Amino acid sequence: PKQNKNTRASAAVGVCRNVCFFGKRDFLKLCTKKLLQHFLKMCDYLWILFDFAENAAPENLSQLQTLIKRCDWTGCFRHQIFLTLATSDAAALAQENPDDLLSAGIASLLAFVQNNFVGPTVSYADVLPNIPNARDALKSDGEELNVNVQSPELLYFCKVAFEQLSANAEAFAIKLWYVRFLVVYQRCLDDLTHSVYTKFDETVGQLEKAIEGVEDVRVKVQAHVEIFQGYLLFKRISKSDRWRTALQTLTGVEITVEGVLGVRTKYQQKALPQLTLRAKGLEGGDFASAKETHGQVALPTILKLEDDLRLERVKFMEENENEDAQLPAVVQQMVLSTV
Repeated sequence: PKQNKNTRASAAVGVCRNVCFFGKRDFLKLCTKKLLQHFLKMCDYLWILFDFAENAAPENLSQLQTLIKRCDWTGCFRHQIFLTLATSDAAALAQENPDDLLSAGIASLLAFVQNNFVGPTVSYADVLPNIPNARDALKSDGEELNVNVQSPELLYFCKVAFEQLSANAEAFAIKLWYVRFLVVYQRCLDDLTHSVYTKFDETVGQLEKAIEGVEDVRVKVQAHVEIFQGYLLFKRISKSDRWRTALQTLTGVEITVEGVLGVRTKYQQKALPQLTLRAKGLEGGDFASAKETHGQVALPTILKLEDDLRLERVKFMEENENEDAQLPAVVQQMVLSTV
């Protein structure tokens, strides 16, 4: 597929990446209803992620793509392609439309993430075929899905769809979504497995070649972020560091750890260096602003320390250092990955 230059693409990818990589239950307990509403609103832009045709119009979308755009997962699961996925028949899958296979994999992955991380629960028992052995089929190197994982059949559909596509196509979108699936898959297993990592590493190698043909820098940046964080998940430090360096080169943003003079307590007389994470090079970057990507998200309330000795926050000597930085979403991802 051709790459899309739509400025909303990176925002949509960013939402999916945040869910896939930072969707921990403990964190999501802090999320407000507005954050969930913001995520669902972003579904209006999800079609951009798998339809990279420039100036693509909604009327040109397939049936499944239209349903995904509306986050109508039940409607998606009524599509006949899920009956084929349930059989995992390679010959039958080879006859399916690749665009429908990709759409089915995306719908399954997003619905799985919704059921396990962000809610509300998707009900589909009356429209999807039963996969009694889904958990067994998702075992990897003896590791099973965590007992708390819900809707394993959705992850199974993802596995069948993306593995079929990845084996027969080199398209950028397919490789990127396969990487996303592998990351979510690994996070749901009880421990790291060599098999999943091997598939991830091989797919990244193919994706790296495909990235060269991507014209939209924002899409390139997002792909670099996801690959970088994927290697961190698998604890491959040297490879993650290589992608971190490539990401900083691509964006022109450098994340550094510095000491800045400041005080931590109410009675501290002498300013001392305070550990600070600084993002340099934002001025020339073509990033969507924080207001554009997540301006309507209600962040968790910062509880006050109410301590007799410590200040509520470090007070730096330079006034400009005390301002709250409103970093673009992609740069925030870089910061979270670096720390």
